[in-house]
Amino acid sequence: MSRYAEVAFPLPLTRSFTYRLRAEDESRARVGARVSAPFGSRILTGFIVHLRSAPPESAGEIRDIQTVLDDAAVFSPRFLAFTRLLGRRYASSWGEFLAASAPPSFSPRARSRFRLTDEGSSAGSEGRLSDEEKRLADFMGTGGSSARFLKTKLGARVSAVLARMRTKGWVEEVEPGTTKRRRRTRPSSSSDGEQQLALDFPPPTGLEDVFNAILRPGRFGRSGLFYLFGGEGRRNAVYEALIRAVWKVSGRVLFLVPEISQAAARARTYESLRAGAAAVLHSRLTERQREEQWMRIRTGRARVVTGPRSALFVPLPGLRLVIVEEEEDDSFHQSESPSYDARRAASLLGRVMGASVVFGSAHPSVESFYEAETCGRVVRLGSEPASAVVRIVDARRERSYLSRELVESVRTHVRRGGRMIVFLNRRGFAASVICARCGRIPRCDRCDIPLFLLKRKNSLVCRYCSAVRPVPNACPYCGGPLRLGRDPGVEAVREEIQRLFPRLRIAAFDSDALRGEEAQARVLDRFDRGRIDLLIGTQLLASRRDAPSASLVGILSPESFLSIPDYRSGERTYHSLCRMIRFARSPGSEVVVQTVVPDHHALTAAARDDFDLFYRTEIEFRRLMSYPPFSHMAEVIFEGRDIRLLARQARDFRDRVRQAGGEVEVQGPSRALGSRRKGRERLVVMLRSGRRDTLAGILDSALRRARSVRSVHLQP
Repeated sequence: MSRYAEVAFPLPLTRSFTYRLRAEDESRARVGARVSAPFGSRILTGFIVHLRSAPPESAGEIRDIQTVLDDAAVFSPRFLAFTRLLGRRYASSWGEFLAASAPPSFSPRARSRFRLTDEGSSAGSEGRLSDEEKRLADFMGTGGSSARFLKTKLGARVSAVLARMRTKGWVEEVEPGTTKRRRRTRPSSSSDGEQQLALDFPPPTGLEDVFNAILRPGRFGRSGLFYLFGGEGRRNAVYEALIRAVWKVSGRVLFLVPEISQAAARARTYESLRAGAAAVLHSRLTERQREEQWMRIRTGRARVVTGPRSALFVPLPGLRLVIVEEEEDDSFHQSESPSYDARRAASLLGRVMGASVVFGSAHPSVESFYEAETCGRVVRLGSEPASAVVRIVDARRERSYLSRELVESVRTHVRRGGRMIVFLNRRGFAASVICARCGRIPRCDRCDIPLFLLKRKNSLVCRYCSAVRPVPNACPYCGGPLRLGRDPGVEAVREEIQRLFPRLRIAAFDSDALRGEEAQARVLDRFDRGRIDLLIGTQLLASRRDAPSASLVGILSPESFLSIPDYRSGERTYHSLCRMIRFARSPGSEVVVQTVVPDHHALTAAARDDFDLFYRTEIEFRRLMSYPPFSHMAEVIFEGRDIRLLARQARDFRDRVRQAGGEVEVQGPSRALGSRRKGRERLVVMLRSGRRDTLAGILDSALRRARSVRSVHLQP
């Protein structure tokens, strides 16, 4: 009797496909292994997600799997369950999540060379290699052999055997010509490192009950989500104690951070606690580095893994603790396919893997804090003393880009020789140009948004697609004269400060002035060494955790997020302002916030460093309006070139949701924020329900026949 396999491909599809296993592959097929199978006119690599003895009735014509690439599963059943649930929650591709979880390359390149590791040599001498593995090891040796040579000796099966041995840590890939460097084999449990882990690490004073609740030896995963609410120094002390406690019971830790630079710093910190314990995963690693880190993690040699949201997709054995630091950061959300929110995904991972989940921040997100507070799992660590004096200036009475208070503060800090930063989240010289006669604004042909003026290049630029066009001499519609719009950008502010303080050394920190990480690092280094007196930056600078502190921070128009039609605009304003204020870290530093809405609760709470004030006001607003966390919402984005066809598809989706019944409110379709991007139209349909399971069920049913869906974002 034939056996069948359900295969998920790394394509933007929410379903799997049924294939027939060949007789010679039936005994080797494993759930979680890779296969090569025909898909249309192509041969693709996918993942076996289910084995069955009979095909489903709706399978239609069934094709044969070409070959099974792995003799052992790449992913455990629990990790498969996690990625499957994640795909269902965010209506994203299961296969794409699995592809993101695999090492960079299981398929050897022709020029690659492979050699046995010390562990592989030991496995051979101890008789732990299978016949195929032993043949491969004999041909390979410790000096290494090319993939092409190995294929001539072992045939097509070399890919599967190599993948299996690399997963076990018995084989490593090296550059051609690299000589073998013998690694010292680490002693067993009698080593100094293991003795250190055997010591008793008490929790910080006053947090004994919290530790017992979070860790619960032998009962990981039953404690739910905890929130460490407090200053960074206090959080770090608790994190270290938690990690040591998990290590003590031979557990592993996943530590998610918003930025790559933070991941590297965390890895260095935990590496200092125990050599070889930390691994880091992020997009700036080379393919070879990612491969090495993945193998260290997969084989259990790494005890703590740090990284941004993508580090979530690593099959970490023995996972006992998941930490999400500064969880309020928007970088934890991925909008492109496969779309997901790493914070909610971390909670799901904890439940599936039986691991405790800890969020931490001094400025939490509203939904996460509400969830933890409702369950009584907020751990208040206390705030750290504020080092800066924050003043809010009413800009409605000012006629210049810069308020009189800010100009006077700059003058004072210039005399003191201090470092200064001015923030304005608006690129170029002006947000737009406008015709004085007809009032029209030049817009991007592909994105249908106003073009901003980049004065230093005498160009009009689109902030979405980066299209550039020269500034016309007259209005392209009526020939009238053009004038600047009312909203100045960083170029205009720099020009004004340079006019007032001609001897001041000023540099811009925005994506137009600085291209690439190296250019940004050079400017920050010059600022830190006192070769730049004042930085003018956008959100690009505000998001840098590694930037030096300043004695004066000026913040212009922080209310820009409030103009966005989104119930989270107040929260985004609060978090953005908090990120900017933290640059004033030195004692006696000063912050001047220049705004036209000085009484808005998001601004006043950030200025006072009072999260409770912000949270009480914001949560009451959401309760009254039935916004998350008091409801569940789904934002479904449709994208395509033909607006008529797109509108029909979006209406069909809306009608299917309404016909499904259930208590789901539907709004739209309507134009999405940024209704056209790079020539593609964008429509949005919003769904809202009081029950998540109701929303998820109807959404799943309606999406099965939907077309042109670009992304699905569930809140919370």
